[in-house]
Amino acid sequence: MSTRQILKSWKEIASYLGVGIRTAQRWKHERGLPVRQPGSPHRSSVLGLRDEIDRWLRDSSGAPAKREAERPGIADIVATDSFWRRTSRPASLDAEVRALLELGRAMAARDPGALLARISAYALELCKAESAGFSILETGDGPEIFRWTATSGRMRAFQGGTTPAHFSPCGVCLERNSPQLFKHPEKFYSYLEPIAPIAELLLIPMHDGHAWVGTIWVICHEKRRQFDREDARLMMDLGSMAAAAILASRAKDGEAKG
Repeated sequence: MSTRQILKSWKEIASYLGVGIRTAQRWKHERGLPVRQPGSPHRSSVLGLRDEIDRWLRDSSGAPAKREAERPGIADIVATDSFWRRTSRPASLDAEVRALLELGRAMAARDPGALLARISAYALELCKAESAGFSILETGDGPEIFRWTATSGRMRAFQGGTTPAHFSPCGVCLERNSPQLFKHPEKFYSYLEPIAPIAELLLIPMHDGHAWVGTIWVICHEKRRQFDREDARLMMDLGSMAAAAILASRAKDGEAKG
């Protein structure tokens, strides 16, 4: 009896398929790629049997592959290149200074939750958006996720929701480590349909040069305006302030546990 060949990690599975790790993970989520997670679906260890994957590849060459081809691709929803070519509105320095002064006082209070809520509210106001908030990266024993935090505007009702890190606009933003503009991302990421329409989604990566924190984002749901470079500048400043507060809070919690 021949021994079934086992692929023991996402790296091995993706290499066998000839695609990237995130693509292989997306195929499991969207197309039923036969990958097993021994013990619990929340564990990070995975394995795949080559004969099962070969059978899946043969079976998916028909209708599922056709559905994948007809579905919008990532290039159809990312509009970052055209975003940088847009005419930018002038800075509103009075409003910005007022916001930064208040946020400085909020930082002094050392309440990260309250600070993130104020930053989100100012992102909503300064960018004239309809929703704003954070997607904070969470890692652990299971797959990485982003959790919607300090949401405001229309997204307030979705506070605490999550998206998979390997298949999300925020994942793309962190991979590219730069501001990203998405147009109607719900057409590609079907789990975003409950918050549709999303005419434009602007995301900014947050980190301290070493550790990833997540993203800060604003949404225009109804095409009332287009985001521009001034929005990106404001969001980068707000995101830097939020990342510093989050990392300082984590460091403090780590010292307390130590």
